[in-house]
Amino acid sequence: MLLMHVLSCALHCYELFTILVPSLGLVYRPWFGVIRSPRPFIMLRFIRSLVRFKLPKNRIKQIIKRSSQQIQNVTIFFMFFMALYAIMGVQLFGRMDYHCVLSGTDPRNVTIADLAIPDTMCSQKGEGGYECPDNMVCMKLDMSAHVEGFYGMFNDFG
Repeated sequence: MLLMHVLSCALHCYELFTILVPSLGLVYRPWFGVIRSPRPFIMLRFIRSLVRFKLPKNRIKQIIKRSSQQIQNVTIFFMFFMALYAIMGVQLFGRMDYHCVLSGTDPRNVTIADLAIPDTMCSQKGEGGYECPDNMVCMKLDMSAHVEGFYGMFNDFG
């Protein structure tokens, strides 16, 4: 590591000479930077030597066990509410398969030019929710998640 540090300093001096004294005709190649690649490891080693503290192995195991239990509890809590809100979203808003498209669009051959920009989800007339502008109609489109751009709707939670 010390050798790499010395080489890194030498490379830095070489680079300075190429900039400050162009009459020498020295050429700096970008791949010379490979010599500097171990720098982060040198700094990690230095920081590790400064922050050296020792704990008994039993104490370390106890800390890991306690923190893993807390992470597990938070994950379960998060997943419960994600599932709850996904179910509520499907019940309140439906599957969200309806999009605003130009009148006369073939539902099996939809292009980006046919969709409202930005792509707008809509509700059938009389069902409440968002209604399309006058020159567009609300149409059910059965597109794959990849084609649709995968918004990650409520019905895609599972």
